[in-house]
Amino acid sequence: IIAGAGSGKTAVITARVVFLALAAAGRLEADHPGVLPSQVLCLTFTNKAAAELATRVRDATAALALAEGEEATVLTYHAFASRLLEDHGLRQKLEPGARLLSEAQQWQLAGTLLEGRELEHLEVRSLGHVIGQILQLADECSNHLVDPQAVIEHSRELAGRREIRSAADRDMLDTAERRAELATLVADYQQRKRELGVIDHGDQIRLAVDLVEGHPEVGREFRER
Repeated sequence: IIAGAGSGKTAVITARVVFLALAAAGRLEADHPGVLPSQVLCLTFTNKAAAELATRVRDATAALALAEGEEATVLTYHAFASRLLEDHGLRQKLEPGARLLSEAQQWQLAGTLLEGRELEHLEVRSLGHVIGQILQLADECSNHLVDPQAVIEHSRELAGRREIRSAADRDMLDTAERRAELATLVADYQQRKRELGVIDHGDQIRLAVDLVEGHPEVGREFRER
């Protein structure tokens, strides 16, 4: 369900879970057998939204007097990815409880990449500004499953094939060169994390996708649930 804030997404999902449970319990006629709450996975973006959805679904299904333990699983996307990695990460040679970097630790680690480094294209307003850019692009790459090397290659290709005929062309060229240099720092940041055996929130999404793509049995297990 994709809709704006306050448009009723949570209410619709809650009603859907109740409808499926009523059909599964035989209390409502439907063109399918329905699904009990314990077989439902609800995913949303923020911790606040997940907590609200969990409360609404729990309160709504409690009134149905279903068997004990019939509760839906409600998680954020990152929490769901984290659970996948905790339960099945060894298949990807990822130890359970792999150290998750805090925001401060991410900033500290990214900052070490700039020690003694000369930047040719990036505008250095402050150290914090560059570190923020590194972490933002790193998170976008992980969440969208894009390798930083692909960003580097695309940006360099774009910079190399543009003819400068106007100020707009120059801006595009400068932007591509900055993005290529920034993506190089992101690639170094990811390499440093691998060396230290640590992950960040973006890695949870990327590694979870790698896990289920490389091990189809994990997906089958969840579909059976």
